[in-house]
Amino acid sequence: MQLEVDEADVQLLQSLLQSHAVTLSHEIHKAATREFRKKLEEEEARTKALLDRLRAIAGPGGTSR
Repeated sequence: MQLEVDEADVQLLQSLLQSHAVTLSHEIHKAATREFRKKLEEEEARTKALLDRLRAIAGPGGTSR
């Protein structure tokens, strides 16, 4: 069995593969961004909790002795 292709077929296949590669790249970037955003949100929550604890230790005057 032999398959015949012409230049137009090759160009179409290249275009489709390039489009698919770009789509995959965007999906990977979005996934990485979501994961990074989640880590940043977790770090933000820990930081706020630490600030709240420090404020509680410092008391109403704002200092701890």
